[in-house]
Amino acid sequence: MTFNLKATSSKSFTRVPPGPHVAVSNCIADLGVQPSDLYSPKPQIFFRFEIPSVRTTDHNSPATVWRIFNASLRPKAALRAFVEAWLGRAFGSDKEAERFDVETLLAKPAILTVSETHRNDRVYANIDDIGPLPPSTPAPIPEMEPILYAGKHTAGFPKLPEWVRAKIIGQLRDSSPKPPEPSDYPHRPSTPDRKSVEIGPDDIPF
Repeated sequence: MTFNLKATSSKSFTRVPPGPHVAVSNCIADLGVQPSDLYSPKPQIFFRFEIPSVRTTDHNSPATVWRIFNASLRPKAALRAFVEAWLGRAFGSDKEAERFDVETLLAKPAILTVSETHRNDRVYANIDDIGPLPPSTPAPIPEMEPILYAGKHTAGFPKLPEWVRAKIIGQLRDSSPKPPEPSDYPHRPSTPDRKSVEIGPDDIPF
């Protein structure tokens, strides 16, 4: 009798290659106030996009790429520049930015510019830029069920990636919606130590 162990991960990841890609957002999640090694804790928001032209090898589903921002639409905030580029126009005023409903970005198409970062013998896909879809390009429709976790929208919590759920559970203050606690969704992470939780992009190999 032999006893062999696997040397590779059972889960495969399809990395989005560098360059421009037609995309559509399929997940927006309020992460609450998150810790930082370099800066003071900030409320953060998670965006994920499908890339229909890049297919996963296991399920032939669209590959995904994501980015986390500080949840702010102040004039110099990275998220404001990202949203304005996505909409193809600048906000007319700070009041207009404050009235903007981020939830309207769910299932919205875009052109993403993706780059690669090499670190610790791994390669990561990064969203460098975004723009509106050209009028002549057919708008993709999300193939995955769009997920919104913000405000009163908490039903999508079990469908978030496990590492995203862990960040929400480990938030420093209850600024985001309280996660539901059903017993029937799989692999619910245990509540982590709030003082030690930090899961960043380098921890996720895609």
